[in-house]
Amino acid sequence: MLSPFKILLAVFVLFSMSIQAQRIDKSFRLKVSDNRNLQFTSYEYLLKDDSMKISGVSDYGKSRVVYIAKKLKSKQKKAIRNFLKDFPVDSLQKEYFDDYVNFGYISSDHFPRVIELEIRTGLKQYFSKASNAYVKSYARLIDFLNTLINDDVVKINYMETDFKKTF
Repeated sequence: MLSPFKILLAVFVLFSMSIQAQRIDKSFRLKVSDNRNLQFTSYEYLLKDDSMKISGVSDYGKSRVVYIAKKLKSKQKKAIRNFLKDFPVDSLQKEYFDDYVNFGYISSDHFPRVIELEIRTGLKQYFSKASNAYVKSYARLIDFLNTLINDDVVKINYMETDFKKTF
């Protein structure tokens, strides 16, 4: 016969596992890295379960600047989860690439655009990279991200006309 303590302990363990499973199921991490056509420069957009941080690397990779670091409101967290639920993450290719031949010349301020995505929902994680190419799925994600960003300086500018190849 089980003691009341053991029954209580078993109920507590089962309850804790249920709460943890719900927490993992609702968790997300969305990371976008964008070099904005500049060598040694990048912007990183990181959204986690409770916060958003936008930072950048400049001065030829020597300095890191934090542009925005804030807690997400519950409405924003819910919007992100809903967006990720409907976003076709599993259909993203590992890499989208277009030749640099059409790029003309390459210099530190005229560099091929590279955008990298890292998306985690629950326990699933996805990676994708676009080099010198426009990806319609990326554009949809970027448009959504821009709605969460109030500062025009760090909004992502991703125009189809800037690229020769579209996926």
